[in-house]
Amino acid sequence: MTHDEEVVVQPHEVIEDDLIVWASYVRIDGVVKGDLIAFGSEIVVEGIVEGDLFAVARSVYLNGLVSDDARIGAYAAALGEEARVGDDFFHLGYSLETRPGSTIGGTLHTATRQALLSGQVVEAVLVRAGALEVRGLTGGDVRAVVGGLEGIAHSDFVIDLALEIPSVRDGVRIDSGSAIGGNLVYRSQQPAVIDAAARIRGEVHHQDWRTDPGLAVEIPSLGDDSRLSDAVSRLAVLLVTGLLLAAGVPGWLRVRSADVRSGPATLLGWGFAALVVGGVASLGIGVLGFLLVVSSLSAGSGSLVGASIAAGVLLQVVLFAVFGLALFYVAPVLTSAGIGSALLGRLQPSSEDRAPSRLDSVLIVAVGGAIYTALRAIPALGWFIGLCGTLVGLGALALWLREAFRGRH
Repeated sequence: MTHDEEVVVQPHEVIEDDLIVWASYVRIDGVVKGDLIAFGSEIVVEGIVEGDLFAVARSVYLNGLVSDDARIGAYAAALGEEARVGDDFFHLGYSLETRPGSTIGGTLHTATRQALLSGQVVEAVLVRAGALEVRGLTGGDVRAVVGGLEGIAHSDFVIDLALEIPSVRDGVRIDSGSAIGGNLVYRSQQPAVIDAAARIRGEVHHQDWRTDPGLAVEIPSLGDDSRLSDAVSRLAVLLVTGLLLAAGVPGWLRVRSADVRSGPATLLGWGFAALVVGGVASLGIGVLGFLLVVSSLSAGSGSLVGASIAAGVLLQVVLFAVFGLALFYVAPVLTSAGIGSALLGRLQPSSEDRAPSRLDSVLIVAVGGAIYTALRAIPALGWFIGLCGTLVGLGALALWLREAFRGRH
C-alpha cells in the first residue's frame, strides 16, 4: 500500500506485483504486472495494467491498456483514443465517455447520470442512466433504462475537475456513425432519436418509462442475472444520493459516518425505536383525523368534515414521504459512509485529524457503498444485512435529530 500526495509510475518503471495506492494524484505511465487498486482525487492510466483495474476517484482517465476487467467508481470517467480494456468494464458515477478509438473487449456496465459512447464495445452495452448517446460500435445488444435522473446537472455539485465533462442531452440518441450488432432494447419516457444512417442489425424494443409493467409487452432485462441488475440499481441510487450529500453537507456526512462507525449496535436500537415512533405517529394521525371527522359530523358542519379529511391525508402523505426518504435514500448512504469511513481510517489514519473535504465524503460513500451493496447481494443473508443497515442508518438520523433538539433547548 502506497500513500502520498502524488504517486507516479514512470514510463520506464515496472511494478512486478499488485499495486495499491492512495493519493490525491495517481498517474500510471509504466507497467503494473498485477492488479492496480487506486483511490484518489485524479487518476490517470496511460501505461499498462496486466491484471484488473479498480479505481475510485473524482475523475479517472484511461488511455492505456488494462488486460482484464476495469471497475471504476468516479464522478467523471473517460476512455481515451488509445484505451484498451481486455474484458468487462464497470462504471458507477455521474459521467462516462468512451472516445473514438477506445476498445472494451467484453461488456460495458454503467450506472450513471450520462453516458457518451463513441468507442467500440465488443460484446453488449448495459446502461442505467438519465442520458445516453451512442456514436460508436457495439458487437452485441444495447440494453438501457434511461430516465429518473433528469434535472441533475454537473453545476449542481460544484466540483472542480481536471477532466472535461461532455454535454449529453436527456433521453436516448443513436447517432449516424453508430453500429449495433444485436438488439436495441430500452425503457425511457420518450422514443429514442435514431439517425437514419445508424446501423442496427437486430430489433428495436421500446417501453415507455411510465407504462404499467403488468400491461406492457415484456422486454428483456438489463442482464441475465436479476440479482446483479438489482444490485446495480441500488448502488446507482445510493451513489447519486451520496454525491448530493457529499457536495452539499460533507462535514455533516462525515460526522454521521463516524457515528455509524463507532456505535452500530446502539444505532440499531435507535433505528428500531424510530420505526416504532413513526408507526405510532401514523396511527395517532389516523385516530386524530377520525375524531375530528366524528366531531364535525356531530356539529353538522360539512366543510369541517372535508377539511379534517384533507388535513389527515396531507399529514399522512408528509409522514410517509419523510420516512420514505430517510429509509430508502439517506439511511443506506449513512451506513455506506460508515463502512467507507472505517476503511479510510484503517488505510489513512491521518485523515481523521484534518478537516473533512468533499473528496473524502465522496470516497467514503463510493467505497462503502460498493461494499454494502455487495454484502446485500449475498444469497439468503442479503435481506438481513439490508434490514440491519437500514436500521443503523435510520438510527444515525434519529440520534442527530435528538442532539439537534437538545441543542435548541
